[in-house]
Amino acid sequence: KRRGYLWICLVIRLLASCSYGYSYYAWSGQYDDLYLRAFFGFRLIGCLICSVIILVMQFWFGEELLNLVNRFLQLFRRMQSLTNSQKNRFGDRAEFLLMFSKVFSLLFVFMTFRLMLSPWFLLTLLCDLYTSVGTGMITHLCFVSYLSIGVLYRDLNNYVDCQLRAQLRSLNGENDSLRNNPQPKRQAIANLDKCLYLYDEIHQVSRSFQRLFDLPLFLSLAQSLLAMTMVSYHAILRRQYSFNLWGLVIKLLIDVVLLTMSVHSAVNGSRLIRRLSFENYYVTDSQSYHQKLELFLGRLHHQELR
Repeated sequence: KRRGYLWICLVIRLLASCSYGYSYYAWSGQYDDLYLRAFFGFRLIGCLICSVIILVMQFWFGEELLNLVNRFLQLFRRMQSLTNSQKNRFGDRAEFLLMFSKVFSLLFVFMTFRLMLSPWFLLTLLCDLYTSVGTGMITHLCFVSYLSIGVLYRDLNNYVDCQLRAQLRSLNGENDSLRNNPQPKRQAIANLDKCLYLYDEIHQVSRSFQRLFDLPLFLSLAQSLLAMTMVSYHAILRRQYSFNLWGLVIKLLIDVVLLTMSVHSAVNGSRLIRRLSFENYYVTDSQSYHQKLELFLGRLHHQELR
């Protein structure tokens, strides 16, 4: 069933891409300006290349992508279990604002068209929307993934800073009550083990994601930046301030800015743990736990998200 679904997606994307390429080429041929025709040609090639990349990732890396999504979901479940949080939510107000801005930017795709009621135009519009949204899907996926990594790091850092720090500081060897009752000590050490595992797992998931999406993201961003540059250059020199063209520029610019902000939040989250004075925590007198903490602190320098 899953293989049949992939073939259906392949046929639909191929038909949409072929129809999009033919109609786009025929539509751009009505312009005599060589600069505009070059812009339309570059955008057509960029969209088709991104469509091919999506097909390759669906067929050759489908299982790996599915496993990556499951690992993300498992990390969120483990984080909820560690923090004993009863709220099922993704991030906070900052993440909501970024997600809302991402949805709002998609509206600019519709503003680049001049609506006409004809079967051929509606078919062309549908194929163009399908291909254009698919082209930006790589950027959208990277935005959501980096935003998820940033949320995971932030929640885990907050737990370490607020709750785990208090638990480890309470492990005072001179406290007779803790000597007689080792339960708090075992609980604190178990939570430390969970935090170490989560930090390592977030890093591994981040590396797997970057290995899959670095090249597609680079090509998608190159296509977006080239489109923004050519449209802006043409509009400024020819003084053609058409909202249809500037709507495309605004949409692409918002996508790039939102992606940059999500990457920035993820990178900052991976660096924040080193500023929490984690090495000053009391981790009992056991030599094995001291070695574990030293190894973890040493790995932090190599596991920083880049």
